[in-house]
Amino acid sequence: MNRRSSLFATAAECAFVVLVFSLAFMQPNVVLFGSTATATDFIFVGCCVLFAIALVVRHTSFKFDRLYIWLGLYVLALILSAAFSSNAARSLRRLPAEIYLIALAVLTINIVRDQRMLLRALTVWLVAGSIAGAVSVLTAVSFFAGWANALTAFAMHY
Repeated sequence: MNRRSSLFATAAECAFVVLVFSLAFMQPNVVLFGSTATATDFIFVGCCVLFAIALVVRHTSFKFDRLYIWLGLYVLALILSAAFSSNAARSLRRLPAEIYLIALAVLTINIVRDQRMLLRALTVWLVAGSIAGAVSVLTAVSFFAGWANALTAFAMHY
């Protein structure tokens, strides 16, 4: 089946665009299993599930890239480093976060396959970054002017 006509491949692309947008915002936070999670983490899982379904029903394919060799070596180095560190338990607890970032790169390679999708992701990233930048400037102005408001409380974690 043509990749563009697949419901799950299209849904994975849409979820990826939402994921890219959410990367500019690190709130609200949720404590889950003793760790802090953001909305981005949950969107990432949803995007991965949609992409996996698209793979299973053969509406898309997994794109192999030479970068995966280097990423795999990096994961191996992380595992070895964590296992042989002076505080292996703490280091191994941090390992999933590193693997999450690597999985984000693999997901990006597999979803952003053409210029159309690249342009969409870059545009969404620039819009999200502009919004985050504007909120930052407004928060700084509010803070230094001494204005107490919901934006300052939200952005400064009061």
